[in-house]
Amino acid sequence: MKEGFWGNYETGIRFQIDEHEMWLRRGGNAEKLGVPDNIIARFPHFGDRETLLPFVYRNAPVMRWRCHGESVTFEFYAEDWQKPLELIRKWCMLFAGDHLFLRLVNFNGMETRETLWKNWNGTFRRRKKDSEKMKSQAASGGKFRDRPGSTVWCPCPRWRDFRIFFTESA
Repeated sequence: MKEGFWGNYETGIRFQIDEHEMWLRRGGNAEKLGVPDNIIARFPHFGDRETLLPFVYRNAPVMRWRCHGESVTFEFYAEDWQKPLELIRKWCMLFAGDHLFLRLVNFNGMETRETLWKNWNGTFRRRKKDSEKMKSQAASGGKFRDRPGSTVWCPCPRWRDFRIFFTESA
C-alpha cells in the first residue's frame, strides 16, 4: 500500500490522490476539499510543497496521509485532536489491518502520536517529547530523533520557511 489521501476533518470528505501538492493545485481539487477561496488564491505565492502544504494545514481543516506498506502517516494542524481523530478512525475502520502502524503528526506544537491500529482506543497517550527542543533542532536544520536509530520525518527541511508561512494569517 503506497497510496496518498487528502481529507477534511470538519466535513469528513476524503480523496485518494496521486501526489499531494500536484493534486491540491490541480483544477478545482482544493475547492472540493474545502479549502477557502482566499487561501486557494494565495497558492501561486508558494513555489514548492515545503511551503504550500504547511500553509494549507494551518489555514484549512484538512489533513493528508500517505500509506507506506505497513504504516501510515497522518499530518494536520488542529487545536483539538477530536475531529482529526474521528476522520482517521473512520478511514482505519475501512482500510486498516490490525497491525497497521499509525503515526499522527499535529503541526500545532509538533506533537506526534503513534500506535498499532489493533491498539486504537480512540485516544492516544502523549509522546514524551520536548516540543521546544524539536523546534530548536529544526530551526538549526537538525533532524528529530524519537528513539535510537529512527528519525521523525519533517515535511519541511527549511523550518524557517515553514515557521514563517505556518504562522502567517490569511
